Amino acid sequence: MKTRLLIGILALCLTGSPSNAFVLLDTRWLTAETTVFVDIPEFAQRSDWSQSFIAAAALWSPDFSITIQPSYADPCETGIARNGVDFKPNICDVNMPFGAETLAVAVTTSLGGGSIESDIIFNSTKQWDIYSGPEQSAHDFGRVAVHELGHLIGLDHEDTVPAIMSAFVGDIEAPTDDDRAGVQAIYGVPFIPPLIAVAGPRNFIPIGPQGGPFAPSEQEYRIYNLGTEDMTYGVFWPMGEFLDVQDSTGSPFTNPRVLSPGSSTSVKYILNGNATALSPTIFTLSTTIANLSNNSGDVDIEAEIRVNISSDLDLDGTANGDDLCPLAVDTGLDSGGVGGATPDGIGDGCQCGDVSDDGIVDILDALLVIRDQAALLPGLNQSIKCSVVGVSGCSASDAAAIRTVLTGVGSLQQSCTAETGTP
Repeated sequence: MKTRLLIGILALCLTGSPSNAFVLLDTRWLTAETTVFVDIPEFAQRSDWSQSFIAAAALWSPDFSITIQPSYADPCETGIARNGVDFKPNICDVNMPFGAETLAVAVTTSLGGGSIESDIIFNSTKQWDIYSGPEQSAHDFGRVAVHELGHLIGLDHEDTVPAIMSAFVGDIEAPTDDDRAGVQAIYGVPFIPPLIAVAGPRNFIPIGPQGGPFAPSEQEYRIYNLGTEDMTYGVFWPMGEFLDVQDSTGSPFTNPRVLSPGSSTSVKYILNGNATALSPTIFTLSTTIANLSNNSGDVDIEAEIRVNISSDLDLDGTANGDDLCPLAVDTGLDSGGVGGATPDGIGDGCQCGDVSDDGIVDILDALLVIRDQAALLPGLNQSIKCSVVGVSGCSASDAAAIRTVLTGVGSLQQSCTAETGTP
């Protein structure tokens, strides 16, 4: 469950084969703006490099806003979330020399597809000047700065049409229409880092006698990627215990997995054969469904199996005769019933139809079941309370029955797992 930092290096070259160029990482800033720390030390008997760099940054406006902080940040000091710029004889390490044709590089650090730092390093072994017009033997610092800022923004090299983002320096000094179209394509849609959402109860509590059977014997969780970038995710649980995890195909779950933007999948927690060997008591396992891209939205789920004794079947400390829900762990409350807050003698923990888990069966529960059947958020807080038509599991028929009963017609069956103790 570690976050991932990616560092991409892109270079602007003189002339020659595009193979000299590095590959751009698929990364961008959260919004179309960032800050660059600019106070470039005197180099080659000139002290106006900062002014030229600031002018280059202004050329990307209004498509991308670059705020200039007039102080020095060493571009070789990565991990400080400050974008720096300077001349260096290598790429911050004697073991990382510039290529023979490389004028400058942009080094971008990203997390979960989002840029968190981008530093620009100019090759101090080359000849530099500041001028307009055709490219000369001494390279124009300004147009190279515009190009490297394009990488900082998130643009790759473009060699099929005239562009400042060509992999090779030329006579173009400012962003072209194609360059601006690229920026607009990146930032025209709001960027949302990979964000995980999990539909399903935050606990899985099978109950049953020694040797089984236990109910529920399985619990499905639907996993969503609410971000605009691919999300790497995983499920973590203690191996060799009473719990197994399967993927949406029914195969054993293996880490890691990748979920595309806006899509969802499911995993299933299932009791295995080890459960039948447990003695009467409560056994608890901690599990996590994790966003491995950036750990945003990780969900902890407690799996707790209750191997019961006859006088207290759900092991909640209340004897069966006094327990409003003898086969389901509950709070001992009776908050209402079907359509209202009038207690009906059925405990909140086993009120069939109450998938929102508020103790009352109302139109919200019907809507939640309908959305769950369409694999839409927010999912069911208590799917073991779904069945009200005498059929195990959860279906659109349960939603229809709830809606019908709320009009005053018919009644709901207490056929859910929380009430009957059977799947």
